[in-house]
Amino acid sequence: MTEADDETNMAPVVMACMAAVGSTCREKVMKVFNASLHILNLMISSSKIEASSDAMNIFRGQLLEENIIPRLLLKSEESNTRLTNKIHETLLDLSYHSKIGEDLVSQAIVIRIDDHQKNNKGNHKGLLAQLALLYKMINSFGVKPIDTSPTSNTSTNDSQQDTYTGSLTVSEVLAVSMPSIEHSNSDVKNAAIKIVLDVQRLTGKVKEYHYGLIVDKKIKDLIKEKVAAVSIQIEMN
Repeated sequence: MTEADDETNMAPVVMACMAAVGSTCREKVMKVFNASLHILNLMISSSKIEASSDAMNIFRGQLLEENIIPRLLLKSEESNTRLTNKIHETLLDLSYHSKIGEDLVSQAIVIRIDDHQKNNKGNHKGLLAQLALLYKMINSFGVKPIDTSPTSNTSTNDSQQDTYTGSLTVSEVLAVSMPSIEHSNSDVKNAAIKIVLDVQRLTGKVKEYHYGLIVDKKIKDLIKEKVAAVSIQIEMN
């Protein structure tokens, strides 16, 4: 990338780098995977790529075509804590990129958590890795307090949306975090509770109908109490 001084030269370099990352972002050999992650980090931080509209179009397009974000999420579930954190840091840096934004990563996390809840209920470590990243995302970028209940007021929601930068809505976050509260693994349960309480702290928009995502009445009542306690803390401050 250091030798590509103009937009004409930059585009094929980006294409080649993204092809390399796409073919190695789930590599089992750690040295190869680390090199792949390093290439992606270099591209995210490259001012030359950011300055080139053609290069940025290729970069974003190849992220999607190569399924790099979903594959990195899968890799984060297979890895030790240190490597999982490195992957999370890369995805957060990508989300902070001014010409990429957080929507690609946020939506991929929601899809992956939903897949866990439907098809991979025994893989608590994988689910925990995704909840950990979701927690980081909402605390980094916020949550849109949009009411998607059947009785929601669309015009009100639009005005609310304009004051928040996060790409995920309250209902999207709670749809994947509330059910995880009933998980048999205590770490998963606690991670999901932290997310729900932070949604309330950030937006104050955890509503009665959201609790319908929890089946067990005792657990539901417990979460209501915890959310109410957050509301009281907000009012006191």
